[in-house]
Amino acid sequence: MTQVHKNILRGLLVALGITAGAGVLSVLMQDSMMGRVTGTSFVIVLAALIMLKIAAALEHEKKRPAAIFGLGVTAVETVLVLVLIWSDVLAFVDSQKLLSSVFALPIWSLPTTFAVRAVSVRLSRNAGWVGIGFAVLTLVTGAAAIWGPIETEEEWYLSTGLSVAMGLAVSASCVGLGAPPEAKLPPRYWRWIGILAGAGAVTLGMYAIWAAKGANEEAYMRTASLPALAAAYVGFANIALFTPLNPNQRWLLIATLASGLATCVLIALAVFEVTDDRDSVRYISAMAIPTVCGVIALAAVARFNKRPESELTAPDYLSIYLACPRCRSEQEIKPGKSRCRYCDLMFDIKFEEPKCPHCDYLLHMIEGKTCPECGAPIVKQVLRTDTSS
Repeated sequence: MTQVHKNILRGLLVALGITAGAGVLSVLMQDSMMGRVTGTSFVIVLAALIMLKIAAALEHEKKRPAAIFGLGVTAVETVLVLVLIWSDVLAFVDSQKLLSSVFALPIWSLPTTFAVRAVSVRLSRNAGWVGIGFAVLTLVTGAAAIWGPIETEEEWYLSTGLSVAMGLAVSASCVGLGAPPEAKLPPRYWRWIGILAGAGAVTLGMYAIWAAKGANEEAYMRTASLPALAAAYVGFANIALFTPLNPNQRWLLIATLASGLATCVLIALAVFEVTDDRDSVRYISAMAIPTVCGVIALAAVARFNKRPESELTAPDYLSIYLACPRCRSEQEIKPGKSRCRYCDLMFDIKFEEPKCPHCDYLLHMIEGKTCPECGAPIVKQVLRTDTSS
């Protein structure tokens, strides 16, 4: 148990004791102040439990940045909830805006955590940084929407929604971009269509929200919907193509991409009022349903194709039986440096599990040509035998 775990556990036990004592007093005395103390202690207990769960990831190097971010968000959320509990006493606090912040922060932190985690994976590093950039933009616009003046509240909320949608689309388009040459991934230059389209959608959308007025605003919003749909589809296709599938399962990917493309086209036609409103809703629903089902099916098939990690772990590597290459006597040899019990030939036994160099996924008994976790090609390493000694 690390020092962080010990400190969180110590705080948890203290908060539990305070909760128990304050709860008893609030019931017996019927005092609202003691009720607030009980609520405060309960929130601290809940926060400590969440932090204990998150802190377990601190021991993993690649998960550590996301774990630190998660601990920070949990701490901020706890402070906001505590201020909300005591808002009646703190006259300067706007409880309505504070409540909105309490609900908005966890929603914002979930995709942001994925972005921070993606930075630690080589194939998604650029996508992670792009996601963090959009997360900062979303945080600023969202805070302005909640705490800013009422006159511009609608504009800030629209800006937040645009930032979230395009942040997800552009980040998805960036997955695999800038991968190292040894990954041997196909170039997929069409990903830049999604990236540039997302940037264009943000530019046009922000102009329509803040600068355009009247009919021009509607025209700019409709125009912005085209690059937005393009960015969303390119990001969707880019992620879908990383799904590890067997050759006889490729039809599922093709069908899902086709129905997704049809959905985007129908949405574009509806935005420009090419089709009747009622017909548009019906047609879009007809294509969206198989798209969603296809995404679920791809996730299920990918999970099924992903072999469980080998049960043979480091503690199981206790010994190996082999015949001494000099005296040919069979014996049990333990890992590390040892010697033949009959002729004193020196051995240096080392076990190393096959893992993906990009995401560290265990590749034991994987028959495919790509990593089931990140989709990178599996490169078989050539082992060299040193016989000089």
